[in-house]
Amino acid sequence: RRFMIVRRSPSNPNKWRFLTQRQCPVLATIKADVIIHNDDDGRGVNEQLMVSATDQSLSFTQKVQEMETATIKSSIAINTSEDVILRSDRIVAGIWDDEVIVADIGGEAASQYLYEIIKQIDPVETGVNSPSDVKLVSILPMDQHVRPSDGEYLPLEALRLGIAPHVALSDGYPILIASESSLVELNRRLSSNGKKRNPHESIPPEYCCKGG
Repeated sequence: RRFMIVRRSPSNPNKWRFLTQRQCPVLATIKADVIIHNDDDGRGVNEQLMVSATDQSLSFTQKVQEMETATIKSSIAINTSEDVILRSDRIVAGIWDDEVIVADIGGEAASQYLYEIIKQIDPVETGVNSPSDVKLVSILPMDQHVRPSDGEYLPLEALRLGIAPHVALSDGYPILIASESSLVELNRRLSSNGKKRNPHESIPPEYCCKGG
C-alpha cells in the first residue's frame, strides 16, 4: 500500500492519523488506478494516481445523476512520480501504533475532492470537518524513510540478518492473508447479532485462502 488517506489527529492538530473504511464507509466507493505515462522524449516515466468517485459515492445524500453538476468531480488525477513525491511537503501520520513520515502528494485539490465525499458521513465518526482536515499521502522512497514490520507477531523465520522486513502503509505486515471460511463465520456472527454483513471486499487481504 503506497497511498493513504489521513485525517488530522484529534489529540494533536500537528499530526495525522490514517482514515479507515470502518470510520468512513463511503471510502469503499472510491476507485483508485495507477496510470503510467512514458515521456515523449523517452527519458523518463510519469506516474499518475487517478482517484474516481463511483456511482455509489453520492448515494448517501445525493442522486447519482448529480455527479457532474455537484461540487464533486467524477475523478481527479494526481502526479505520483518519485520526483514529485520528493518535492512534496512531509507530515507525520499514525498507522495503529506506528508513526511514519509521508508525503502530502494531493495538496489542496485532493483534500477538497476527498472532503466532498467524506462529508456525507457524520464528522463525529470521521473527525473530518473541513478540507483542511484530510489529505492524500504517499509513502517515501526507502532511502528517505523505512517502516519495519510489527515485531509483536513476527515469526523468527521472517527476520533477515536479525532485521524485520520493511512494510509500506499497510496495517503492519507486507502480506495479509485471510481464509474465506473465517470471513463467512464473521458474517454469520454479525447476522446473528442483528448487525449488517460485511462484504469481503471491505477486508482486503493480499491473499484469500479457500478450503485450507
